[in-house]
Amino acid sequence: MSIQAYIAMAVLALMTGSGVFAGCEHKRADGLQAQVAAAQACTDAVAAKPGAKAPAEVCAPAIAAAALTAARSAACDQALASANGFGVQSACSAPVKRLVAERDAARSDTADLQAQLTLAHSDQAGAIARAEVRGQAQAERKAHADAALAAAPRDHDGNAVCDAGCLRERFEGPVSGPSP
Repeated sequence: MSIQAYIAMAVLALMTGSGVFAGCEHKRADGLQAQVAAAQACTDAVAAKPGAKAPAEVCAPAIAAAALTAARSAACDQALASANGFGVQSACSAPVKRLVAERDAARSDTADLQAQLTLAHSDQAGAIARAEVRGQAQAERKAHADAALAAAPRDHDGNAVCDAGCLRERFEGPVSGPSP
């Protein structure tokens, strides 16, 4: 074979190889474009863009599960922020529901204790007012009794001699009319 034949075969082999190589590269580029499109579809689904498919349809299972968890967490956060009891019950997990129930019970207990404290303060104020009235009445009776004893006649030792009228005046108040 001549050199020209070898060169022709080499050129032919080179052209065939470059065609195969170009075909492989084209297929690889198409595969990469498909991967980019799939990744974009998954991103759109996770971002909940209008017209996007559900994450479970276009994303890997781990990504779809994470997206579902994130969506539930966002719904739970929104329900907690708006104090929506139904939303909390439907969107939040069991531990969050338990904490919300404990918080609500603690708030109820606090309100009940506050009401009891207010009632105790009002009862205490009433008891203090009644005690002041009783103390004032008792002080007036004692002052009246002391005045009756001071006005009572004295014997030769200086002791008060109190007859029936004096005793009545001391314990019942002043007697109207003449004293016997």
